[in-house]
Amino acid sequence: MTLDKPVLALLCPLTPIGLSAQDSLVHATVDSGTVVRMHRESGPPVLGRLVQPLTPSSVLLLYCPYPAGACKGASDTLAIQRTSTASLTGLEVQHGDYFAEGLIFGGLIGALFGTFVGATANAVCDGDTGPFMCSYSPGTYALVSAIAYALIVGSTGAKTPRWKPAP
Repeated sequence: MTLDKPVLALLCPLTPIGLSAQDSLVHATVDSGTVVRMHRESGPPVLGRLVQPLTPSSVLLLYCPYPAGACKGASDTLAIQRTSTASLTGLEVQHGDYFAEGLIFGGLIGALFGTFVGATANAVCDGDTGPFMCSYSPGTYALVSAIAYALIVGSTGAKTPRWKPAP
C-alpha cells in the first residue's frame, strides 16, 4: 500500500520529534539556590531549592525540600535530597509571583464593590440628617475599598509563586 504525498504531508506533524528520554530536562545551567518544581510520572510535584547547579549533562539533582528550613550547603548531607534526572518528566523554575496581578484584580473588584456600597448607602440616606456613612460619596467608598482589596489580594498574590519551564 502506498500513500500519496498529500496524505504524508498531513501525517508529518503527528510524528514525534524526539524521544523524551533523549531530551535533557534543562538546556542551560540552572544556578544553585534556585527554587524548582519537579514533576514525576506519578504523584504531586515536589518543590526544592537546588544545592548545586543543574546542567544539561547532570544525572543527579541535589536539592533541599522547599519551603522547609534552609540547608547549610552541600555539606548538609542530612537535609539534602537526591533525585535522578531520568525519573523526572518535567522541571520548572520559580519566576516571580502574582503580586502585581493581585493588586490590579483586587483594586478593580474593590472599586466595583465600593461604588455599589456607596451608592446603596447614599440611596437610604435622608438628606443631611443621615448617619455617618451618608457623608461620603460613592467615589470615596470606591477609592477606600479599591485600596483595601488591592492590598489584600496583592499580598495573597505575593505568596503565590509563578512558574516557568526550566531553561
